[in-house]
Amino acid sequence: MYIPLIDQQNNVYIGWITDESLSGIPHNERGTVYAILDGRIRNISELKNNLKNMHVQADSPAEILIHAYENFGLQFFRKIDGIFSIVIYDREKGRIILFRDPYGVKPLYYYYDGNVFVFSSEAKAILKHKYVKKAPNDEVIFDYLLFIWPTNPEETFFKGIYTVLPDHIIIYDLNSRKLLKTELHSYAKQALKSNVQRSHLNKTISLLRDRIRQSIVNETADLDQPYVALLSGGLDSSSIVCTLREVYPKADIHAFSIVFPNTEADESHYQMAVVRKTKVKWYKLVPSIEDLVNELRTLVYLQDFPIEGLGCFAQYMLFKEISKKGYKHVLDGMGADGLFAGLSWVLGYYLFELLFKFKLLTFAQEFVAMVRKYGIHEVANQLISVILINLLSNLCPSLLVQLVNEYRGGILKQDFLRRYATRAKNTLWRAKTLEEILDNETIGSLHFYPRYADRNSTFFNIELRYPFLNNDLIKLTRSIPSMLKVRKGYRKFILRVAMKDTLPKEVLCRIDKKGFATPDRELLLNKRVRKLVLGIILSHQFKSRPYWDYRRIYRMFKETILGERDWSPILWKIIFLELWLRTWGF
Repeated sequence: MYIPLIDQQNNVYIGWITDESLSGIPHNERGTVYAILDGRIRNISELKNNLKNMHVQADSPAEILIHAYENFGLQFFRKIDGIFSIVIYDREKGRIILFRDPYGVKPLYYYYDGNVFVFSSEAKAILKHKYVKKAPNDEVIFDYLLFIWPTNPEETFFKGIYTVLPDHIIIYDLNSRKLLKTELHSYAKQALKSNVQRSHLNKTISLLRDRIRQSIVNETADLDQPYVALLSGGLDSSSIVCTLREVYPKADIHAFSIVFPNTEADESHYQMAVVRKTKVKWYKLVPSIEDLVNELRTLVYLQDFPIEGLGCFAQYMLFKEISKKGYKHVLDGMGADGLFAGLSWVLGYYLFELLFKFKLLTFAQEFVAMVRKYGIHEVANQLISVILINLLSNLCPSLLVQLVNEYRGGILKQDFLRRYATRAKNTLWRAKTLEEILDNETIGSLHFYPRYADRNSTFFNIELRYPFLNNDLIKLTRSIPSMLKVRKGYRKFILRVAMKDTLPKEVLCRIDKKGFATPDRELLLNKRVRKLVLGIILSHQFKSRPYWDYRRIYRMFKETILGERDWSPILWKIIFLELWLRTWGF
């Protein structure tokens, strides 16, 4: 850990994990402004040229940020496009500034108790500070077990440690020792919503296709071949690989996939369709039971917080394989689900929006179309769930948490439920429109998918590039109304239309949503894994937790093994939480 003292008077330390060869923290000529950049600024050349026009010379990205801050103040954050977190120390003004990209990809955490201010890209680094007391945050654990997303997205699983929200600035004043939080509202998020008319639909589809192509060009312009991309077989990763081939017809392109042969989680049929169409070099990885058992505790420690499912493990193993082959840059499809409404649960929210806006004819048409594709059980469950969440979260949160707990298998203890039931009043799952829930998903999933990708990739020294997380592309998608994101029963309708000549038909028409899916139940059936999980559930440490009813969890485990009912996703979630508690000595 390289943490030099850069201001003795104010007792300020700033640094990073690095080797001994780096000389110090980037700063201006007078030593009054320091900056650390974690990530990549896409328009760094544009910023540099703007500074040149002002007769300011800067070379490295950090130096450019420093001089941009000196010349434009906090407004310079609005000029940045990229995936990053930034820390600036302004000695003259006596303040430390934290800023995070609008998409929340690069993590940034802080601890503040009114006197001490500690920050880091990893929560585990903050825990090393002598004034930071390590304790689990039971409120976030409650949200995790019941609602998945934290009710207050700034909170983390460690009590007293908070996350900087996307597109937010945190300013710590060294003189008053006060903290100021500001949401920036970058221009990508200021786009007028729902201003695409039907008469402009073809133009919008063409523009969307062009923006995706241009974003892929921008993300690969500074890379050498082969171009490397993840390929799950879903719409997002397949769009990237297929568009990459269209942009570079003769390029050397490598695609990496996870496969689980002879299981429901296997997506190799769709992956193969993309490979046949694009003629890319295809690498397939089949994680083994030994991989899971051997890497489990490393993964739990690496991720800082509990992981929500085995998909994180699959991704971890894939990056490990990519690293072995020496690749350093990889294209990833993250972001498209939130932009185009691709998540499995969006159907209920779109139907609820149509009801809320009294668009009854469209509601009837979409309901019928969805039922034909997904079945009455799935569609009705989603709609009823959304209605209950919006109704009960305000009127009777205690009833809502009881219903959700029963749906989860009745795993939580009643006193634990009663203690935190009021948190349901502010659940991020309460939303009346599709756009509202997609905005909530951006911050609700912060502690999960973006963190998985960042931690797993950086651990293996891989830089991920995200073509869908581009300011111009996001500005366009935010102007597209809900009726073009979900239509005729299809999620990601407008993306499908834009990609109709690009994707294989098998991928274009698929309606299931997986994305690094894992055979959760099949893994539990393995003798070695079953012994590991059973040993945890029957341990005294597990039984004594204040959160759950271990007897109910044990019954769920037996029902899953016997094939009576598949509780495996919930069981793995609980196991990961228990391993996290043990990892940090709780």
